[in-house]
Amino acid sequence: MNSYSIWAQPSGMLASSLQTEIDHLASTNAAPSFKPHVTIMAGAEATEHEILALASELAAQLKEENC
Repeated sequence: MNSYSIWAQPSGMLASSLQTEIDHLASTNAAPSFKPHVTIMAGAEATEHEILALASELAAQLKEENC
């Protein structure tokens, strides 16, 4: 089994704005830049099939909640 993480990533203007701020803070603090995201789940031990099924289920639930 492998270890997987699931992230939510913004898009559009929000992603661009957050990336600009992350890049600025990274350069100011000699730190690495990264893509803006929220970690939904980290370090899940599962098969690829299991993690894809979980991600699909999560996406369906979020869609139902209009998230």
